[in-house]
Amino acid sequence: MKRYIEGYMKLIRGGFFKESYKFLAVTILVLIAFALKIGADVEVIIFTFLGMGIFLDLDERKYSLATALPMKIKTRIKMLYINTYVICFLGSLSAQLAYLIRGELRPISTMVIVWMLSVIGCNLYYLIFASNEFKEDPQEQIAVMIAYTLILTMAGMILLIIHFAIKGSIISYLIEHSSILFQIMSIGVLVFLTGVMTAISYKSVVKKAYTGIDTSY
Repeated sequence: MKRYIEGYMKLIRGGFFKESYKFLAVTILVLIAFALKIGADVEVIIFTFLGMGIFLDLDERKYSLATALPMKIKTRIKMLYINTYVICFLGSLSAQLAYLIRGELRPISTMVIVWMLSVIGCNLYYLIFASNEFKEDPQEQIAVMIAYTLILTMAGMILLIIHFAIKGSIISYLIEHSSILFQIMSIGVLVFLTGVMTAISYKSVVKKAYTGIDTSY
C-alpha cells in the first residue's frame, strides 16, 4: 500500500493527474451550487462523467512519459483506478459538504453509496474505451461515445424528474426507509461489487492496452 501511495503522490507532483483534478474542481463548483436540487442519484451520473477526465490522464503521450518513470506498466494502470477511487471520493465528499453548508445533515451511507456507484460507472467507461497503448482517443470513437453520452444524459434526466416528483432521490428515499442493519449490509454488498467491477475492468484494460506486450516492466 505504501508503494502505491508513494507512486500516486509522485504522479501528482509530475502533473499526470492534472485533467482529473481540473474536472473535479468544475464538478465541485457545480455541486456547491446545485447539490440539494439534483439529489444523490444524479450525483452518480455526474461522477460517472468524471471518468472521462480521469481517463485523459492516461492518454498515449502521458502513458509514454509515465512509463519512463521507475514504475511497472501494470502499476501505472493501477494508478488510474486508485485515482478513480480518490477523485470519486472527493466528489461525493464535496456533495456531502454542500449539504452541510446549506444546513442539512445527509447520512454518511448516502455518500458511500454515491462513491461506490460512481467508481463502478467510471470503471465501465475504462472498460469500454481502453485501446492499445491508449492510442485511440475515446472522443474519436464517435458512435460509441455518442451512445454512451446519450445513455448517461437520459438516465440523468429521468433521475432528475424522479427527484422532483418524489421530492428526493431514490438513494436517499431507500436509506430513510431502511434500518441501519440493512444499510450496512447493502453497503457491504456494494463495496464487494465495486471491487469485482474494478478487477474486471482492470484486467480488460491491461489486455486491451498491452496485447502482445510484456507487462512485467
